[in-house]
Amino acid sequence: MKFILRLIGLVAIVALAVFAVSNRAPLTLDLWPFPTVALPTYLAILGPMLIGYLLGGAASWGTAGKWRRRAREATRRAAALEAERAAEEDEARP
Repeated sequence: MKFILRLIGLVAIVALAVFAVSNRAPLTLDLWPFPTVALPTYLAILGPMLIGYLLGGAASWGTAGKWRRRAREATRRAAALEAERAAEEDEARP
């Protein structure tokens, strides 16, 4: 499974590199309150995609905080119960 995911990632990286190399022509962006910017076409397309990916990842990470907290609490509780069990076993030994 790991091999397949790495292979898909490699194909995606190669496809993005080919896209970037073949779309180097300058593109002028004129967003009204901001100054006009000239940048390569691939950057105008891949830049917002990267920003969206990062914002989506941050939102997902933020909403998963409850589950991470529960996992930490469960780990602490399991460790405490294990220590308690070990102490009771030591007491029970003659």
